[in-house]
Amino acid sequence: MNKIVISENNFDFNIKNIEEILTSNKWGDSYRENSITKTFKGSSYFAIATIDKKEIGYIRAISDNFYVTFICEMIVHKDFQKKGVARELMKVFNEAYSNSCVYAMSFENSIDFFGKFGIKRRENLFSFSRNSL
Repeated sequence: MNKIVISENNFDFNIKNIEEILTSNKWGDSYRENSITKTFKGSSYFAIATIDKKEIGYIRAISDNFYVTFICEMIVHKDFQKKGVARELMKVFNEAYSNSCVYAMSFENSIDFFGKFGIKRRENLFSFSRNSL
């Protein structure tokens, strides 16, 4: 595998590749380009992993840049999982937000992954959500 390159808060990315990352993980089957653009523009931070100039994963966060940072998504294209991509994204993210409390929601199979980076499960902290109205 060629070298993973991480870029932070750089809007020069291919939206179709971001959509492919999402759909490869069965996070829906289609996305409007403007909805993907809006989510990235509304973020405090994002980092995108590329190989050979193709987007293969990203992390996106919202933060007050002091006390609290919330990881909205961390996702890697299915074909590139278990190859160190998410680890590289987390290293860059942790450098950017080392002085902030970080919260993340996780699927059960990713709990141990986040724990490796100091983001641990809290027994008395619960996640709540609702769909768009």
